[in-house]
Amino acid sequence: VIRRDRLPLDQGASFKNPGDGRHLYLLPWEGATLVGCTDLDHGDALKLEPRATGDEVKYLLDFVNRWLPGREIGPRDVLSTFAGVRPVVSTGRPDTHNEARDSVFWEEDGLVTLISGKLTGFRKTVQIALRRLSRRLPPSTDATAPLPFFWSGFDEVVESLPEARARSLRGRYGPDIEGLIAAAAPGELEEVLHTPVLWAELRWGARAEGVVHLDDLLLRRVRLGLLLPEGGREILSRVRSICQEELGWDDVRWREEEVRYLEIIRESYGVPLPSP
Repeated sequence: VIRRDRLPLDQGASFKNPGDGRHLYLLPWEGATLVGCTDLDHGDALKLEPRATGDEVKYLLDFVNRWLPGREIGPRDVLSTFAGVRPVVSTGRPDTHNEARDSVFWEEDGLVTLISGKLTGFRKTVQIALRRLSRRLPPSTDATAPLPFFWSGFDEVVESLPEARARSLRGRYGPDIEGLIAAAAPGELEEVLHTPVLWAELRWGARAEGVVHLDDLLLRRVRLGLLLPEGGREILSRVRSICQEELGWDDVRWREEEVRYLEIIRESYGVPLPSP
C-alpha cells in the first residue's frame, strides 16, 4: 500500500512483467495506491498470520519503477503490506497462477462456502448468492456491467456528505447506513486524518460488527491499519475511547489489545527487508 501523494492514480492499470510474464496491477484504493500481487506457495502454518516477504516487496517496487520511471518509489513510500492465503483447487501444476479457474461450492444450513475460483468466476459467485437471497440478476451479455444495488431510500441519510463518500457508504453498508449515522458522536462524520474512513465507521464497527480484538476493528472492519503509518499508532488514543465506550474494555484490556495489535502490525503488515 503506497502513499497516494507518491503514486497518484485515478484509475487502475495492469502491466505484464516481461521477466516472468505475470500481470501486475496498480489500483487506487481507500485514498492510497495498491500494488500487487505476487503468488507463492504458503509454507507456514495456517494458524499464523500470513505476511509479505522482503523479496516480494522488492519485486513489486522494482516493477513500479520499471513502468513508471522517475517516480523512484522506495520502502519509505510504503504505508503497509499485507498477504492472504488463497485456497486453490489443485490439479498438480507446479505454479499456482497456472491452475484452472475451477470452483467448489456447497451449502450447509444456509451457509454457502466457496473454495477457489478467480476473478473470472466473480459473476457466477454473485448469481449463487443472489439465488439464496431470492433475487434475480438481470441477464447481461456484458461481463463488465455493474451489478444491481438492492437498497435504496437512504440518500436523505447521507445527503450532508460529499457525493463520493456517500456513494461509498451506500455500497459498503446498505441499510445499515441509517444506524451508522445515528450512532455517530459529534465530529465523527469527519474523515480520519487524510483517509476516506469516517470516525463513525469505527464506532459502528465496534458496536455492530462482531469485534473481538483491536485488529478486527482496524484491519478488517475498517482498513485504517493499512492506510496509516505504523498501523495508525497516532490515532490510538481516540480509538481507545471508542472501544471503551462500545466494547466495555477497561484500561487493562485496552493495554493488552494495543500491545497485541502493534505486534501484529510489526510482524505481518510492516515493510520487511529483502534477503541479503
